[in-house]
Amino acid sequence: MVSREENELLTRVGPGTPSGELFRRYWLPVELSERLKEKQLMVMRILGEDLILFRDEQGRPGLIGSSCSHRGTDLKWGCVVNGGVRCIYHGWTFDINGKCVDQPAEPKPFKDKVQHLAYPCEELSGLIFTYMGPPDKKPLLPRYEFLVRTDGIRVAYDAGYLHCNWLQRAENTVDPGHTSILHGPAFDPLYSSRLEHQAYEFVETEFGCRYIAARDGRAEGTKFVRSAGLYMPCIRMDSHLYMPLPESEPTVVHAIRSLDGAWRVPVDDYSLRDLGVTFYPLEEGVAEEDFRKKIKGRGYGVEIDTKNENWILDPNINRAKSVRWQDTVALGGQGKIVDRTKEQLGSADRGVLLFRKIWFEQLRAINEGRDPKGIIRDPATNEYIETKGFGNALVRSNGQSSEEVLQSIINNHG
Repeated sequence: MVSREENELLTRVGPGTPSGELFRRYWLPVELSERLKEKQLMVMRILGEDLILFRDEQGRPGLIGSSCSHRGTDLKWGCVVNGGVRCIYHGWTFDINGKCVDQPAEPKPFKDKVQHLAYPCEELSGLIFTYMGPPDKKPLLPRYEFLVRTDGIRVAYDAGYLHCNWLQRAENTVDPGHTSILHGPAFDPLYSSRLEHQAYEFVETEFGCRYIAARDGRAEGTKFVRSAGLYMPCIRMDSHLYMPLPESEPTVVHAIRSLDGAWRVPVDDYSLRDLGVTFYPLEEGVAEEDFRKKIKGRGYGVEIDTKNENWILDPNINRAKSVRWQDTVALGGQGKIVDRTKEQLGSADRGVLLFRKIWFEQLRAINEGRDPKGIIRDPATNEYIETKGFGNALVRSNGQSSEEVLQSIINNHG
């Protein structure tokens, strides 16, 4: 349980808030690259700020404040000309760096004295990223394994919106206990519907935290072992790669190996958007063209308009199989911002407590002038950041309980 003041610290992300400033120390994805066409404008809301995303005539993405620096007209009504976004009112034009490059209605132009709000953007693996923090604190855009690995196929995706605070989504990621209950029907082929035999362990890592969970497998005498977690500030790390454990055999969700990272990007205090990348290693003996056909339609993207909160009422949704629907009603059902002063936590909630502890530590770090966890500044380190420790396997239990199997794995393999 946290105090009301601590809950405010954890959940508020607008400019000037402690958690908002922490988020702004990291690169965050804002859109799929393929959706932003040349000379196109897109309305964005990120961390409580109203922004305009655009691509100039040179193909470069830019993210600038939505209110014109002249007299406040919304730039979403403008257009991309002469290297920037031109305001519909008086024609002031701002490039990707926020520099005013034109003042056509001004008899005595002073454009060199105007600096419009602008955030740097970079593109990687089908996503457009932005950095919204202090310029002198800007880190490298991390090159995680799933973003740069070359022996397979990569798919960037938009998993839509959730209309609740970002922390509810993040805490859900380090809560393995909900998976059997909430998502049981969707993952039925993987593990037993018997719920009494589950065990969890939670550990802090270099980039965040992860859990290792063991539960009864579908087949008699087996345990399903899975590890997933969170990278700072809000990346759900998930893997359907095989973990080669003793007396185990490969078992893969949906029968296709993959490595996935999904950012839970706060839109504001009351909603968030999921953007991510899934990497599929090529299967031995399968031609790339055939493999592309095999993975088509898979992954975490959604085709529903999740901006509309009422999408969950659609009677055509298969509620037993839609993990998105299940998460949305469970997390949204907590309220826009859950009142954590009233919660009663158990041992299965240790991952939630661990993530909160890590978050508070990072708030202290930036307050003391230190880099928070997961910041990369060394180009050599950033060439290829291997994502270790995530995956799953079906283990022969040899009569051991879930707790015994899990402890053996931790003792021998970390």
